Amino acid sequence: YLETLPQNDRYILLLSYADELTTFEVALVLDMPEATVRRRLEVLRREAELSIRPAETAEVVGAI
Repeated sequence: YLETLPQNDRYILLLSYADELTTFEVALVLDMPEATVRRRLEVLRREAELSIRPAETAEVVGAI
């Protein structure tokens, strides 16, 4: 999954999870607004969940 992501998204995930940096720290390292980091993490988590459990998640989304 990681290799399919744009470079900045990979960095956001790796810095957040592997290096355990806060969103503020990730924003400083990548020179971007903290709100952007938070939003990208939100989207990336959702995309990861969909890629891991596509059938189950699709059923839940379809029910909404």
